[in-house]
Amino acid sequence: MTAETLTRDGLALEEAIASRIGQRTSGRLRRLRVEASAERVVVRGATSSYYIKQLALQAALEVTRSANGPQVELDIAVL
Repeated sequence: MTAETLTRDGLALEEAIASRIGQRTSGRLRRLRVEASAERVVVRGATSSYYIKQLALQAALEVTRSANGPQVELDIAVL
């Protein structure tokens, strides 16, 4: 696989995760950023409740299960 293919696949994964999180949380996760590599996915943002944080985690896991399972790391502040 070329570096270009890996970058394209990583961007597609980031977009898929961000989209699923947006759907599951109804947009209640602010400053959402997703960074993906072959080994892990980092989800960053802020929200007002731990419930929304849990929904974001569940959404990310739903997407990554079908993508050969990179580790999911949350960096979501509950304000």
